[in-house]
Amino acid sequence: MDGRKRIAFTAHDAVKPALSAWAFANERVLAAHELTATGNSGRAMMEATRLSGTCVRAGARGGDLELGAMVADGQVDILVLLLAPLPPQPHDIDPAPLLRIASIAQIAVATP
Repeated sequence: MDGRKRIAFTAHDAVKPALSAWAFANERVLAAHELTATGNSGRAMMEATRLSGTCVRAGARGGDLELGAMVADGQVDILVLLLAPLPPQPHDIDPAPLLRIASIAQIAVATP
């Protein structure tokens, strides 16, 4: 990846451990970039690593909307979205608006 990128993360509760494990495995690469995440996803990532970044509100408290606004404002280069494979919990974010704005903004989206 060329240059410093602005990477935003969010994950459903069931896959936050997978996000943390992935961040731990990729810590050296991620440390070179500007990281932003919804509150609980970001805290889980940062507790599992030595990474630092900005945490917006938790997704259920509007953090996903904050990330969407950042995408719309051109403040995010890459969006990493980890979704639970089973039906989401009532408080899990709805990924459709984030995916829609990412498509409009033409940024890279990773959804493993």
